[in-house]
This record gives sequence, C-alpha cells and structure tokens, in this order.
Amino acid sequence: MVLTPFRKETKVFEEKDGLKIYRFKYGFTSLCEGAIVPNLRKNRMLIFQVPFLFFSAFLNLAKIIKRGEIETIHAHWIIPQGFIAVLYKKLFRKRNLKIICTSHGGDIFSLQNPLMKKIKKWTLNNVDKLTVVSNAIKEGVKKLNIREDLPIEVIPMGVDDKKFNPTQYDERIRERYSIKGPFLLFVGRLVEEKGIKYLIDTMP
Repeated sequence: MVLTPFRKETKVFEEKDGLKIYRFKYGFTSLCEGAIVPNLRKNRMLIFQVPFLFFSAFLNLAKIIKRGEIETIHAHWIIPQGFIAVLYKKLFRKRNLKIICTSHGGDIFSLQNPLMKKIKKWTLNNVDKLTVVSNAIKEGVKKLNIREDLPIEVIPMGVDDKKFNPTQYDERIRERYSIKGPFLLFVGRLVEEKGIKYLIDTMP
C-alpha cells in the first residue's frame, strides 16, 4: 500500500498492478507539489498548511493500518513522514511495527533550527533502519548524534537500464523534437541544489 498527499490531477484512491494507492487531502495542495521546504521558502503563508498536513497524514495512516495487516512502514523523508510513523507507533504502542525511513537529503540539509534537529534525532532514534541516497546524506545524519546501532544503508536512486541505455540510442528522438545540437535528458526538479548547471557546463 502507498499513502501519499493528494494532488488535483490524481484520484483519492486507485489500484495499479495490484498496488493500492491512497492519497490524503489536507487543504490546498500547493504545499507538497514539488517539495515542501522550497515551497515554504517561496511562500511563507503555506506554513499554515503544515499542521493540517501532519494531522491528515497521521489520521489516514491510522485508518490504513487498521484496515489491513501492516507489518512494516517505509517512510520517505524523516520529516514529516518518518516522524508521523514513529509518533503513531509510540501512541498506539505498536511494538511489532517496523519502520524503515529513507532520507533524500532535503530533510537533513535543511530544517536546521534546534527544534527540528531534536525532532529528526528523536525520529531516527526510533526507526529500525535508515536508507539514504548518497554518502553525503549519511555523513549529515551522523552529525545529529543518533544512536550508534542504527543500521544506515546508502542506496542511490536507480534507473531502469533496459529503458535508458546509451547503446540503444535512437535518432528519431531528434526528429520528433527538432534537436540539432548535443542534448541530455534530466529527470527531476529543476532546482539549483541538483547541480544541473554543472552538468550543462560539462557538455561538449
């Protein structure tokens, strides 16, 4: 099962290839479209949506767990998803519930005020395993002085090399989009932190 914020072009519930996808509403959907922290930087008024996001995510998580036999939660991002999962486990005393958390970086390198650091540390000290997408994030996690026995594994974001393979280059892509010079494909948010500028600078 997947629990994720609702977006206006999606359905509240759908099933794909046997996977049940639940999307929860929390008010205006602009807070989670893209990434939360950058959106808050652009528009400080979105901070008022944060409590509703937390409450709705927590409530819907509780409903889903009550419906089925959920043994493990895989929470993407330490805040808010990891924090919400740990809070649920503590409040409902679900001792057998396992929590795996994945950090994608923004939750480590931003949210640096003392309160957020304490919340991140408390969350990580109560999960069963942490995965991160880079070694830099792993080092950032260690600076929070979390428990030493927390398993941390680096798992970079993957790609299907059967679909994206340089040896299967097809010139029709140039014809379709009228591309004449060198080109590259980037999949992700166009933000400065991802370093796209440096990738472009290295192109011939």
